[in-house]
Amino acid sequence: MRASRATVSALLVLLAAGGAFLLLRGEHPPPPRVEAPPAVPAAPPGESPPPPDLPGPASPGPSTPAPAPVEEAPPEEAPEAGIHLGGLPLRFRIREGPSGRILRGSASILEDDDPFPGEALSVPLALSLPPGYVPESPEPRLSGTLSPFAEALEAELLAWPEAAIRLRVEEEDGTPVPGCRCRLADFAGERRQVSTTPTETAGEILLRGIPLLRGEKVRALATDGERLVLSSEARLAEGEVLLRALFPVEGPRIDPALLRVGAGGMFGGRRGGGRNLVLGETGALVVTVLRADGRPAPRVTVRAGGSRAEADAGGVARFAALPAGERAVSVLEPGFHAGPVTVRVGPGAAASLELRQAAGGTGRVVVLDPGGLPVPGAALEASTDGVPYCIMNGYTQTLGLHSGPDGSALLPGLPPGETVVRVRLGSRSASGAVAPGGMLEVRLPEPE
Repeated sequence: MRASRATVSALLVLLAAGGAFLLLRGEHPPPPRVEAPPAVPAAPPGESPPPPDLPGPASPGPSTPAPAPVEEAPPEEAPEAGIHLGGLPLRFRIREGPSGRILRGSASILEDDDPFPGEALSVPLALSLPPGYVPESPEPRLSGTLSPFAEALEAELLAWPEAAIRLRVEEEDGTPVPGCRCRLADFAGERRQVSTTPTETAGEILLRGIPLLRGEKVRALATDGERLVLSSEARLAEGEVLLRALFPVEGPRIDPALLRVGAGGMFGGRRGGGRNLVLGETGALVVTVLRADGRPAPRVTVRAGGSRAEADAGGVARFAALPAGERAVSVLEPGFHAGPVTVRVGPGAAASLELRQAAGGTGRVVVLDPGGLPVPGAALEASTDGVPYCIMNGYTQTLGLHSGPDGSALLPGLPPGETVVRVRLGSRSASGAVAPGGMLEVRLPEPE
């Protein structure tokens, strides 16, 4: 037994020495053939047994990356999914009228009549606004003119803090009249049905849904079913505005002032045109119209003196018989202008010309009140030579232009010449003209 143990020990020593020799030579002994997993060795005294061997991780390879944290997009960059107007994707941006800051809200189109480019549009909207905010109009609409070169649309809408208007209905002797139906009689030149809730026991009611357009006059109507009375007049301001409606003692009557409730309208139309009678020697002119990136500009109207021609799908307009001499050639479309460029048309000859979309200049409009203070949130509409002005950012058109918190607004891409600008806020409006690189100061009158 002792000899066997000595023999085994000697063999172990020889094996260890051989392994060390191979390691010193940089060689490794061949791995042993394993038929079964080795037994877990016993733990030394006082130590916990080691954990059993577990399958390791899979070898590195292509795998699905962990999703990045999603940051909420700011409201001005968040598109309204699935909304289109005239076949173009539309994104809304809602701002607070007084400050210009972005509000979290949404808008949707109630009716899409598929407007054609160049046509004036008036699309009814449904707005979802934060509590305490209302649109300027009780029936908000998206207005403007679609540019024939727009490939996407964005619309800027304004919301206003809701005014606090308290109506108190009393008999002429000061006794409260509960149960009266009330509504706004006159606000910003229009009638508004803002409340039909009966007055409370104290004869008072809060009129809701009125935007806080400072300085605008407001009046209300009240009826108890037999009598109708017009309230006192007040101007909107910060804090609560109180209106009083007094029923006369002598009996039912209708105040003649009710007949003065304003209503306004604006009518416009396109100027008519006629066929030019060309006499004397004539020549031909071919005009190729290109966009700023070099693509053809199809279906635009090219002007050559007093004549006009429409470009085809390749952006080429042809004049077969122009009076000989020099002609100013230009293109003026909503959101697109090129020229004017002077070309000489020879008798019996054909001239050619290439017009490329111009970047245009930027004008600045400043809206002020009668005292010279800035007026934020005023709506601006502009046109040049009867063609509506459009704001284009590449091929994205912006619908809706308003003065900012400092009362100013920039009009980029103005064509040469004067652009007529009309400014409106509530019942007040004013107009003027601005040229590229110039500034227009518009003073709104006091509310009537």
